[in-house]
Amino acid sequence: MIALLGLLRLQTRRPLSFADLSISAGLIFLPIGGRWLLLSRLGMEPMGFQEPLVLLTAAHFHLAGFVLPVLSGLA
Repeated sequence: MIALLGLLRLQTRRPLSFADLSISAGLIFLPIGGRWLLLSRLGMEPMGFQEPLVLLTAAHFHLAGFVLPVLSGLA
């Protein structure tokens, strides 16, 4: 649902500023990190990656894909 909010923000904001684009991108990337975390907790090996790399990818997407774009957009 939060990714849909990000897509909706992209469509409705005109003119699209860097701050709006950054916040929307962060909202879109959050479910991607969630999927990697779910795969990690289920013990799956997506694309042949093993633990702890799957868990680290989830943490990376939450920080670099969600937190940093949203904070830079708000700043």
